[in-house]
Amino acid sequence: MMISCNICNSDNWADFAGRPGAKCATCGSLERTRLLKLYLDKRHFSFNKKTIFHCAPEPGLYNLISSSDTLKYQAVDFNPKISNDIFVEKFDLCVDSKNLPANYFDIIIHNHVMEHIICDTTAVFYHLHRSLKNDGLHCFSLPFHPSRHYEESLRPLSEKERAEKFGQKDHVRWFSVVDFSITIGMVFDIKPYDWYPINNFTEDELCSINFPEKSWNRIDGSTIFVCSKSDIGLS
Repeated sequence: MMISCNICNSDNWADFAGRPGAKCATCGSLERTRLLKLYLDKRHFSFNKKTIFHCAPEPGLYNLISSSDTLKYQAVDFNPKISNDIFVEKFDLCVDSKNLPANYFDIIIHNHVMEHIICDTTAVFYHLHRSLKNDGLHCFSLPFHPSRHYEESLRPLSEKERAEKFGQKDHVRWFSVVDFSITIGMVFDIKPYDWYPINNFTEDELCSINFPEKSWNRIDGSTIFVCSKSDIGLS
């Protein structure tokens, strides 16, 4: 079986954050990015002629989308950077998401973003989803703790305190597998086991993109959720 990155087709791998071979050494894609692309391919989704909203864009995915014939590609970040031909627009999800146009985007993508924002994530999820077209896709991943309960702190904390409390100096919350049904499960009408990768793809498909077996049959930071307009649990 050919094992390669489905973002850039490279077969060169590098270790990342203690995970052997987790990162594509060519485009920098991580497990979650490659799984997202697998979902989009399964749905025969093309970025051509689409309107796209992409928070904290990953370089490899950014390059893939930018090379497509998009109608609009809005790549945003709270801390925008211009480097290596990547332009990212300044955007504060806590302040600016309410100004997004309704029913506008064909796809919205954000991976490991919500743990950083210092405001109510439910409101941000709502406004992002509000800006999705009726046939659009809202794709995201979150860092899930396997056993701790959901926790957040919006009060000022030092980088050391955040790292000790939430595992990283710029995180303000943990998402929780334990509390899925009363957190993310209330924002979106989805069940966690529906998004176990092995329930959506074959072992060969997951192996082909170098997706780790330990994440096949669970919810964790590599899990991708692909929600449609009707999946919103808020009315």
